Amino acid sequence: MLRRVLAQSWVWRLSGISYPTAVVATHGSLVGPSTYFDRCRIQVSQLRVHLPPVHRRVLEFGSGLGGNLVALSSEFEQGIGLDVNRGFVRIAARLTSGQYREKIRFLWYDGKLVPRFHDGFDVIFSIGVFERLARDVVERSVRDLASQLNPGGRLLLYFLSTRAAGQPLVERLGVQAYTLWTRQEIAGLLSRAGLRVVTLEDWYGWDSSAAARRLAKPADLCVATLPEAAS
Repeated sequence: MLRRVLAQSWVWRLSGISYPTAVVATHGSLVGPSTYFDRCRIQVSQLRVHLPPVHRRVLEFGSGLGGNLVALSSEFEQGIGLDVNRGFVRIAARLTSGQYREKIRFLWYDGKLVPRFHDGFDVIFSIGVFERLARDVVERSVRDLASQLNPGGRLLLYFLSTRAAGQPLVERLGVQAYTLWTRQEIAGLLSRAGLRVVTLEDWYGWDSSAAARRLAKPADLCVATLPEAAS
């Protein structure tokens, strides 16, 4: 019964009333802001190598507590974080209210259509979001995000793989709590959104050590671009 309750989207959206509940919801354990930001810096190092030559404007879909945008802040001129959880948006704004106030904005959206922005983005990325959304919502969201990508820009998207089915993080809530993707399904999703897959690789998250890279990872990072941007 508890697993079925935790799998509901409203539980995820209402979590994040405070920093402790938010960080446990997003990272699975209670860690202080310093450790949280350290983890995010390690995590985004895998994204950094795939950034296009021009990446002035960056959008994160499902920005959580904002650590990923902070970790990438030296790479862009303006960053926007979108999240369906008002608590996460509030906490992210508070955590980044100092030196990042003019550079990063965090916005709430209703989980339906992705908001349209006046200017496009050179980089759009999402980590740890699509496994919590139904497939039709993911399909629509990827299409909406792709429509706001500048020529030469890139989407960097995290998908929890079918290989995660036996992993502790999935067993804790049950497979029904997640949407798991095969690489073939990911490729089809991006193709239907009018995107070309640049690379599809194992996701290393917080652990990018040589030892970790020898192990099969239960998640994938997909890097995609618009076909006309291909060299």
